[in-house]
Amino acid sequence: QERERNSNKKLQFVDLGSGDGRVVFRAAREGLFHKCTGYEINPVLHLWASIRRLFQAPTYYSNTNFYIRDLWKVDLSNADVIAVYGLQPIMTKLGLKMKEELKP
Repeated sequence: QERERNSNKKLQFVDLGSGDGRVVFRAAREGLFHKCTGYEINPVLHLWASIRRLFQAPTYYSNTNFYIRDLWKVDLSNADVIAVYGLQPIMTKLGLKMKEELKP
């Protein structure tokens, strides 16, 4: 029922440091998001996620994307939900970035 209520919304999910893409694919599987995007700075992990997108998760091809990008350069203004598995040293700075860029 809740998924049906949210299906009309264009919610966007972002994973900062998306690695192999498993969190992005899980978000897509849940059916709550119009678009699920992963940002990863490591080119090997980005390539692996992109390959998985093509071959292991073709069902979610249209609503998932992966980009090689530094998380500090990602524009978060359109994100509704953000996942990040960050270490303590970056979390304060990341919190400030999110406060500046996200909708209230």
